[in-house]
Amino acid sequence: MAGLVARYDTAELWPWLLPTAPLAIFGPRLAAIDLDVQRLPDKLLLPMAVIVSMAVIAITILTGDPARAGRAFAGGLASLAGHWILHRASRGGLGYGDVKLAGTLGIATSSINLTTLWWSLMIGVSAAAIWSPATQRRGHFTYGPWLIAGALTATTLLAP
Repeated sequence: MAGLVARYDTAELWPWLLPTAPLAIFGPRLAAIDLDVQRLPDKLLLPMAVIVSMAVIAITILTGDPARAGRAFAGGLASLAGHWILHRASRGGLGYGDVKLAGTLGIATSSINLTTLWWSLMIGVSAAAIWSPATQRRGHFTYGPWLIAGALTATTLLAP
C-alpha cells in the first residue's frame, strides 16, 4: 500500500489510487489463502470486484473522463475472457477463482491504461512460469498470487 501511495502522490495521479488500493488490501490475504488451500474465496473476491468497480465509476465522475470507465471495463472483460478460455482449455487446471480474480485485476489495471494491464499479465505469467518448474509440483497450480504480484508490480512500478 505504501508503494501505491508513494507512486500516486500527486494531484493529477491520485485518482488512480482508488481502483488500485483494493489490490494492496485484498491481495496479500487472497494470495495467502490460495497458497494454503488452493482456493480463492468468493466472500473476498466479490467485495474486491465491487469496490474496484465502484472506484472506477467514482474516478470517472471525478475526472470527467468517461473513456476511463470504458477502457477499464473492456480490459477487465478481455482479461476475464482470456482466462476463462484458459480455464476451459486446461479442463479446470486453471481454477475459476483465478478467472474471476483476473477480471477484477483487469478492471483495476486497465483503469490506468491498457499497457498496465498488459504488463500486469506478462509479469504474473512470467513469474508463474519460472516458479512452477522450480517447485516441481504436479496437479493444481496456485496462479492467484502471481496474478496479484503482477498487478501490484505493474501498478506500482510501470504505470505512468
